[in-house]
Amino acid sequence: MKPILFVVSEKGYTWDEVILPYLEFRRQGREMVFATPTGARPAPDPLSIKTRPIMNLMGYGTSHAVAPDTEKGKELQARLDQPVALSGASAEDFDGIYIAGGHGSLFDLNRNTDLHGLILDFDRETKPIGTLCHASSTLAYVSRGGESFIADKRVTGFPTLLEHFLLTFRMVHQRFLPLPIWTGRELDGKSRRRSLWLRLWEVLNPWTTVKDGHITTGVGPKVGGQVARRMFDA
Repeated sequence: MKPILFVVSEKGYTWDEVILPYLEFRRQGREMVFATPTGARPAPDPLSIKTRPIMNLMGYGTSHAVAPDTEKGKELQARLDQPVALSGASAEDFDGIYIAGGHGSLFDLNRNTDLHGLILDFDRETKPIGTLCHASSTLAYVSRGGESFIADKRVTGFPTLLEHFLLTFRMVHQRFLPLPIWTGRELDGKSRRRSLWLRLWEVLNPWTTVKDGHITTGVGPKVGGQVARRMFDA
């Protein structure tokens, strides 16, 4: 097997959106190569690395079991020390690409042209593509044939109503304010296959994942492992 290209925001990634799929890919026996926009070490969202016994179940903070100070957490942090730059990655060297979310991805991933090119290359070779939460907005910005890459694709990501909730209750770190874009709005505006039912369901169930062909997307931080698992389901 070739490794997975594991893309992480330098500006601010959500801890669970990296540690949970990392552990799932590792369970599958898959190697990973971490990549960031410039090759700099990625920074976690400060709010996402705080252990919250109850709120973490909804994706706010993390659990004691996978916190950064655990053995698993320290292992992951060591892997993030020397990522490759997106410009130096090639789809032919990997079996698939996973893009972790977090509010930082709205600043340095969703409109990154190197990442757009990689997504198109992985798609051309029908290799698995996985995006989670705010990183799903990246797919909306990829253009092919004069329209959005997701125009005819069924995808999910962090919904607008939940974004309103986070902002109202000041659950977004100041580093990411004001938000440059809203993921739900971008997906709704670019995909013709986001039904009213899907938009309602992703608010009611933040553990939602959607698979459309070789593209797997998820709503919230807690489904990172599920996205990683479904990427390689037959």
